[in-house]
Amino acid sequence: MGRVRLRAAKESDMSSIRTYIERFQLDDENMSFEQFIVAEKGSRIVGFGRIKHYESCYELACLGVLEPYRNQEIGAAIVKKLMEVFPDNEIWITTDIPKYFERFGFELAKDAPQEIKDKIKGVCHAKHRPDAVIMSLRKS
Repeated sequence: MGRVRLRAAKESDMSSIRTYIERFQLDDENMSFEQFIVAEKGSRIVGFGRIKHYESCYELACLGVLEPYRNQEIGAAIVKKLMEVFPDNEIWITTDIPKYFERFGFELAKDAPQEIKDKIKGVCHAKHRPDAVIMSLRKS
């Protein structure tokens, strides 16, 4: 990963994060800087991830890495860090790349909290992600 560091997002990062979330067509609902961690190379944000709070659960969300920095394990580092600090034992994700998340132990969910089901029906389809699925992982 060389010279990329992970840190908590700052309010001043949100302009860049919003731009990348729009470009990658990720979930832009109810965002605040406190929900994000960023991967930074020099002074440039090259990746990010989010813990999104719902009424009954939390979701690991909005994982994104800028194209020139992909396939360098930056996304994996972000996922591992978010899993480490995740505030609940049950980690939910919605994704259209389930194979990527299987390597961390996520499995297709047989059932999910209603908020996560609603996200699949609403946000994922609105963002042109019709193949999105719900996955979960129980932390040990």
